[in-house]
Amino acid sequence: MQKQLITALLAASALTAAPTGIAQQPGPLPVGDTTAAPLAQVLGEAGVPLAATIPPAPETGFVMLSRGPWQDAGMAAYRQRFNTPPLVLPLTHTATSSGDAILTGDAAGVYYLYVRQPADKAAQDEQRQRLRALLSNDNQQRLLAQRYERLPPSYEKLWDVRLGVIPPAFPGGDY
Repeated sequence: MQKQLITALLAASALTAAPTGIAQQPGPLPVGDTTAAPLAQVLGEAGVPLAATIPPAPETGFVMLSRGPWQDAGMAAYRQRFNTPPLVLPLTHTATSSGDAILTGDAAGVYYLYVRQPADKAAQDEQRQRLRALLSNDNQQRLLAQRYERLPPSYEKLWDVRLGVIPPAFPGGDY
């Protein structure tokens, strides 16, 4: 079951294959590497299943976990396949990385969710609610219990804008 929760690096060559492992810059972790298994468990308990592979149908939504940002080649390949970028949501960082890691973009210990929203409006709303639930105090406490850090409060607004809960302060903005 842990292997199903641990997800893949989206790279140009991986888009046609069924990727496995947790996305990590510069490449995927081996399938047996369970360094983020506690994080995947927290997400699963919150009702946010992680994709073990990229679904074949573009209208299907999915969520993938990445340690560090995707490389340019992975983002370009994603855009080519889906004609749109994924939603990128910073989630947490390890307690052993710098306390400012998520704010400064230090990729070493920062985990991101890469989200493909489903085409169906009802499914989009359900996915949005499940993702927003990750910001609840209970789920943030679960992250702390697993030695991850809380998402800084300023990122809640970023999530709301990127998920379409509220409009940005200016067109094309994240806040």
